[in-house]
Amino acid sequence: MSFNSTTPIPTRPIITQKGDLLDKLYQAWFGGIQQWLGPIGQFGTTAARPTKNLWIGLSYYDQTLGYPVFVHQISPSIVWHNASGAVV
Repeated sequence: MSFNSTTPIPTRPIITQKGDLLDKLYQAWFGGIQQWLGPIGQFGTTAARPTKNLWIGLSYYDQTLGYPVFVHQISPSIVWHNASGAVV
C-alpha cells in the first residue's frame, strides 16, 4: 500500500478485535506518516550531512552554510544543491 500527502486518515477502529495490535492499515498509514515527517528537523554542519537513507529532494539545514540544501543525486556519489541549483 502506498501513501502520500493526499492519503486519507483511516476511519476504521485503531485496535483490532483482539485489542492488542494495531490494524495493518494503521501500521501502513503510520509508516507513511513517518516517511513524511522523518526529514523534518534534520540539520547540522556540512561535515555531518546524512549519507544513508537518502532520496532525491531530501532537505537538510546546513548550519555551516546557513541555509537548506537538497539531495540532487545519490549515485554514483551524493550531490547536494542549494535552492538556486548550485552544487554545495
